Amino acid sequence: MSEADNVVLRALENADVPAAVRLMNTSLGPAPGGVDREVLFRWKHLANPFGRSIAFVADRGGEIVGLRTFMRWRFARSGAGGEVLAVRTVDTATSPSARRQGVFSRLTTHATDAAESEGASFVFSTPTDGSLPGYLKRGGQQLPDRRMRIRVRRPDRLLRAAVGRDLGSGPAAEIPSGSDLRPAEELLADPESVAPFARTEPEAGRLFTPRWEGYLRWRYTAGPVSYTGFAEGTPPAAVAVIRLRARGSLREVVVCEAVCEPGAEPALRRLLARLPAAAQADHAVTHVDDGWPAARTLSRAGYVPVPRLGMHFVVRPAAPCHPDPLEEASWSLTLGDLELF
Repeated sequence: MSEADNVVLRALENADVPAAVRLMNTSLGPAPGGVDREVLFRWKHLANPFGRSIAFVADRGGEIVGLRTFMRWRFARSGAGGEVLAVRTVDTATSPSARRQGVFSRLTTHATDAAESEGASFVFSTPTDGSLPGYLKRGGQQLPDRRMRIRVRRPDRLLRAAVGRDLGSGPAAEIPSGSDLRPAEELLADPESVAPFARTEPEAGRLFTPRWEGYLRWRYTAGPVSYTGFAEGTPPAAVAVIRLRARGSLREVVVCEAVCEPGAEPALRRLLARLPAAAQADHAVTHVDDGWPAARTLSRAGYVPVPRLGMHFVVRPAAPCHPDPLEEASWSLTLGDLELF
């Protein structure tokens, strides 16, 4: 009997989480941003408002030697109503002792079959350069990369960091004292700050993540990653949710969400332009697909495309879906939809 014959695939149970996290730490190294991986795992896979993740483990004699997880996700259809069920491929890990035994492929097949049996219309992912070929080999189709835009406040410091290759991802940074920024928990506890999210959606014919209060609280206040809020006007006409972090020796603003009340694009433009100075940062980066008001304001707020810097985006259809997820014009994603998963 081969080692592969001793491996049993089964659904992840709550009691498996510590062992699954240990496997990920061994296989993948530290979690993004240096956060506690078990806290991140429980937030992502057990507390997701779209539902508990589809997750399978490979069990060999009581030892977890493989893990595959698909996060449940739902997209709204702008201008048409209704929702589309989908899953996003995220955490995966295989013990060195179980590699090249088909464990990953078997786990992926189990998770894909489970997602399709639940009615998921497609599987989507944001793979790394290294994992992209594997996703394409398994039937994924690559759409255009989600390109980043940057507003530079201190070009001299950014140039020195770039020349010195001092641009490594660093830890979270604190909100500067005396600024207009405030913790995301405080921002999203204010109904007037949440209102622009509820009243904003992209132009008709696009798939987007519905941003109701419960989702926003889970996404930006319930997990281990620290987020910050910024608003323009009283009551707020425009609102942003951001991350503050070190980028090498630099201070960076990552703009996850930026929305405004209908007709308030000038306020959103002012907010986006003010962000780097308000955060006492060297620069701000973001991504917003076409269709959102923020996408129309980025250039006027001083955000320019960054050559060759973006995120891969891959879709594998499972059932007929409208709008067609293989069409670029069907999507309106933000950096908040894409990061950290």
